[in-house]
Amino acid sequence: MSVRDRIGGSVTLFSEPGHLGYTRVDGPHPFGAVLRIPDPFNLDLDTSGLSPA
Repeated sequence: MSVRDRIGGSVTLFSEPGHLGYTRVDGPHPFGAVLRIPDPFNLDLDTSGLSPA
């Protein structure tokens, strides 16, 4: 799961869901950063197309 903050111009990746919520938080990263999406997707997410509000 990722969250985009259009006002702050950042994106945060939440992964490894657990009983009380996500157990791993990666970010926030500025728009334009490349985020590594872990297994089972195993891909890089380019956020350069995102822009603030």
